[in-house]
Amino acid sequence: MGWTADEIPDLSGKVAIVTGANTGLGKEIATRLAEHDATTVMACRTAAKAEAAKKEILAEIGERKRLEVMALDVSSLESVRSFAVEFSSKYKRLDILMENAGVMALDPKQESVDGFEMQFATNHIGHFLLTKMLMPLLEKTEGSRVVTHSSAANFSGKFQWDDIQGEKSYKPWDQYSMTKLANICFANELNKRVQTAGKGFPTTYSVHPGGVRTQLLDNAVQDFRAKTFDFFSSYAFGTFETGSRPALFACAAPEAEPGAFYGPTGPIPMLSLMNGSYPGKIAPNKLALDSEECKKLWELSEELIEEKFDI
Repeated sequence: MGWTADEIPDLSGKVAIVTGANTGLGKEIATRLAEHDATTVMACRTAAKAEAAKKEILAEIGERKRLEVMALDVSSLESVRSFAVEFSSKYKRLDILMENAGVMALDPKQESVDGFEMQFATNHIGHFLLTKMLMPLLEKTEGSRVVTHSSAANFSGKFQWDDIQGEKSYKPWDQYSMTKLANICFANELNKRVQTAGKGFPTTYSVHPGGVRTQLLDNAVQDFRAKTFDFFSSYAFGTFETGSRPALFACAAPEAEPGAFYGPTGPIPMLSLMNGSYPGKIAPNKLALDSEECKKLWELSEELIEEKFDI
């Protein structure tokens, strides 16, 4: 047997943020963190959906658990800034920043309120700014962690630096894969910069859930790839419980290694990828280990948010 959420240690006194926590994997992650007594902030775009999810979670784990809903549209830089200011005024520590919210393979192409391609804005840029804004709390909270939710799609991702937002040629799945590669690059570069600065915290991790049928597929382009994924997800893929294990391991397991990429593992790699299995350290897309690529992404992200992210 491998690691499961039952092994999460007591999180009493700790504070966690889970973006996109009202449904799917985000909801499962928020549920388990709150179940183990972390004060858990559900950072969600739609308050009504988040409040409904909160009610369902508390009905499962007990009304005395500490859950709070706060408004956050991670695709909007203004919303990210407002959330960070409000959170920092309420809480004096941040132990776990679980960057989970995302969109997948949007077709036709959409733009955020800031004019960015929507997948890049939601999956990477918004979380980049969120981390930057919350860094003062993370740095002063002993043992703090930042976890970015990537995908197995990272393995096919690559950066088209002259067309990073699909302005010349937009391919929904290629853009999605690039943003999932960006998640790991960001985690690795953040880890490197924290260590270089001689800071103890936060430690950083990136994860992918394996094959799980989530709500992201509902808004994805309904092409052959999506339909095939949907078919197999009904029969062979993992559940929210299995898919959340890598993220929860990175959020809370004492043995999690800073800078590592975690996903489902097992004796048969493809089977483990499909049916969930147990979390383990795996090798990401080699581009995520390229220091020049990661640095370039960081500097581009600073340009887009029009702020330096110094550590």
